[in-house]
Amino acid sequence: SYKIFNEFVDELKQKIETKNRVNRSSLKEYLTRELNELRRLKNECVITSTDFNKALHRIVNHSAYKD
Repeated sequence: SYKIFNEFVDELKQKIETKNRVNRSSLKEYLTRELNELRRLKNECVITSTDFNKALHRIVNHSAYKD
């Protein structure tokens, strides 16, 4: 029936939203680890400040990092 279909669609939407939150969270954690690694490389003079700033800009402007 129509009611059963709507309940199914609502449940499916909820599962998709939950999955998207988990994926965004995982990506944000990954970006944070990358940022920490970049800081380490800069502090150890493995990369230049210019390279660090370029990479930093890319990370903090990523949509997953903004949330």
